Amino acid sequence: MDAFVRHHDLVDGTFHQAVAYVDRVLSTRAMNAPTDYDLRLLGAVAAKYEDGQRIVLKLDPDKIAWYNGFATRKEVLDMERHMVAALGYQLSGPTAHTFVSRFTRHAQGEDELKIQRIAHRYADESLRNYACLGYLPSLVAASAIYLARFALRRLEVRPWNAALEELTGYSALDLALCRRAMYYFSESLSCDPQC
Repeated sequence: MDAFVRHHDLVDGTFHQAVAYVDRVLSTRAMNAPTDYDLRLLGAVAAKYEDGQRIVLKLDPDKIAWYNGFATRKEVLDMERHMVAALGYQLSGPTAHTFVSRFTRHAQGEDELKIQRIAHRYADESLRNYACLGYLPSLVAASAIYLARFALRRLEVRPWNAALEELTGYSALDLALCRRAMYYFSESLSCDPQC
């Protein structure tokens, strides 16, 4: 899914929402021995739905079928019907990406915007890390912000403070287990000059 989202330059948060859709579909309705092919098709269809908020690029079934090497447009449409029915036609829901955006929406200044970018990267990486799957999206987002602030290592910037605790509803102690799980992959991401 990540490669599909990147290849088509889909809107921020698409990867998170697509993973959430796939998770919800697989939780509610068993697929008959899903293959890698079935899961890629479901992921591509899920990514199409999230990108629907951007009018410039609308992924149609033909484009999805072509990119992924799926057999037919009908196959893509059948999976789409399967997905929306399994989701009960309720296609919204919070993700760690939306929580990072919410918790940092008033970010101003270079350091605060850098914290936001790093926190989004940590939240993205949490989807690839099995240790993070059991945590609520809001907890993952708060932990990502904590680690992003910690990564800057500025003495005047404390990783967590009363304002963040009030905003997120989490104390530094509440974040401890999730933060520890995320810390192992966060070190390699913090060093990337692309942030």
